[in-house]
Amino acid sequence: MSDNPKQSKHSRELLEEADLDTAISDVIESAERRLLIAAPRLVLSVFRTPAITDKLRHIVVGHEKNQINILISHEKRTLRENTYLCEYARRHPSRITLKVTPDDLPLVDEVIVVADGLHCFHQPDMAHPRGDVVFDDRALAETLEGRVKSWWDRSAKPTELFVSGL
Repeated sequence: MSDNPKQSKHSRELLEEADLDTAISDVIESAERRLLIAAPRLVLSVFRTPAITDKLRHIVVGHEKNQINILISHEKRTLRENTYLCEYARRHPSRITLKVTPDDLPLVDEVIVVADGLHCFHQPDMAHPRGDVVFDDRALAETLEGRVKSWWDRSAKPTELFVSGL
């Protein structure tokens, strides 16, 4: 049996709002080198907790090949509410990439978090507190990453990211 409790989990369905925050946190905490976050807006409070901001900082300043990719649709609000992400993206542009989908290709109202191409969180509809968290499932991680890729390839860095006074 593994000493890491996250590796002993395989998957679980989430039915409560608090469970969603915990699951997102668990997946982000499991990341060692790569993290993908796709959400129309990062309004969930879990993205602004000290533990998560510290974990993201550790990934960013860790190994030179570490990478965080964040895809959003609602640029101004997301950047205003997550100023630490903007600062990380400004200071470490080769390690954290923040992109915004074009107006004609908005993200579906869902949240996808994939850590190291192995651990996943998926909330298919942000209007409902239901989702799934899965650990140690490379196939599902690849499916979710592939789902985000078409949006990612057509997206661009936020125009406001490098504007003073943000």
